[in-house]
Amino acid sequence: MPELSITLSIIAIGLNLITIMLLFKYKSEHK
Repeated sequence: MPELSITLSIIAIGLNLITIMLLFKYKSEHK
C-alpha cells in the first residue's frame, strides 16, 4: 500500500515540524 507509507511520512514530517517549533518556543521563552 503506497498510500500508507506516504501518510506515515507526512505524519513523521508534521511531528518533526511540531517538535522544532516547540524547541524554538522553549528556547525563546528561556533565554
